[in-house]
Amino acid sequence: MIEASVPRVKCPEHGVLQVRVPWAEEGSGFTALFECMVIAWLKEANISAVADLVGLTWDEVDGIQQRAVDRGLARRQTKPVAYLAIVETSFQKRHEYVSVITDRERGVVLKVLEDRTKEHISSWLILQSTSQLSAIQRVSMDMWPAFINGFLEQVPKAKEKICFDRYHITSYFGNAVRKVRNHEHKGSMREDGVSVLKGTLYDWLRTSTNTDNRSRRSFMELTRQTLKTARA
Repeated sequence: MIEASVPRVKCPEHGVLQVRVPWAEEGSGFTALFECMVIAWLKEANISAVADLVGLTWDEVDGIQQRAVDRGLARRQTKPVAYLAIVETSFQKRHEYVSVITDRERGVVLKVLEDRTKEHISSWLILQSTSQLSAIQRVSMDMWPAFINGFLEQVPKAKEKICFDRYHITSYFGNAVRKVRNHEHKGSMREDGVSVLKGTLYDWLRTSTNTDNRSRRSFMELTRQTLKTARA
């Protein structure tokens, strides 16, 4: 515990102010060293767990976290970003979404938008300078139309710079193969319910790089037949 009578000064321009001390931030109530310890724990656990550990309330720990974020943002230097990434994530049980924009090279979060709409994306891009927008070389994202349209409207030559993440591309290809296979499976089914495609759905969707094809010779024979699914 530190007890000190911190002086107050009267400024002709700003009025009465309390002198800043080197061991604590203004309005904190905790020493800088103590807040540093709490921040270190917050990297390992959530606010509730840290609050129980250090004997503080949830709001007090949250305040320490917010001040740390503000200090980091104040130190951040605005610089052009060549490789951006934008991703949506849900943070509530009611499917409330935020959009997270990051600098891929540095692994730094640049902005957390309150929603995943085109308006929110555009409003952030409008705040960027012309040189910052021109410096963007690649933007990785999923195939959410709001992300695509927001960047197409605000970023020069965005059509050449947008690249979709592999997970969503794979999902679209997988769904396409699934639809072709289901349609052909129904069309090729005999009266006794037998189809050459029966029970092969996940064989078509499985990647060959992680599978020993020698162990599934019957399926490999199917891939060489004149099937629409094989072409897909």
